[in-house]
Amino acid sequence: MLLIALIAWFLALSMCEAAGYLDGEEAEGTLVEVTADDRMGPESNPAYDMLLVAELSGGGQIRRAAREYPREAPLPGQRVRFRHNTRDPEDLDDILFLGFIDGTVQRPGDEEV
Repeated sequence: MLLIALIAWFLALSMCEAAGYLDGEEAEGTLVEVTADDRMGPESNPAYDMLLVAELSGGGQIRRAAREYPREAPLPGQRVRFRHNTRDPEDLDDILFLGFIDGTVQRPGDEEV
């Protein structure tokens, strides 16, 4: 019973978080800093604290921070998708991480094709 209750609680928690970003903007950004936290234990994937930057439509730039547990280590320059509710450039916590776009890494000065 306890296991079923915990699973239901985690599902409800993730659904509530996603609902908070339904009216938010979806954006694509680039990871500028990635830090691994190996304190999670040998049986689990390490946590990665990621700082990303995104260009807003209509001009401007925002920075956001996320903590994720991917199987493969993310790299600076990797592209990600996320949702945000504000256009505040320094509201680091305003993020719903949607995932990595692909495995390509874009370095400063590279041109998008």
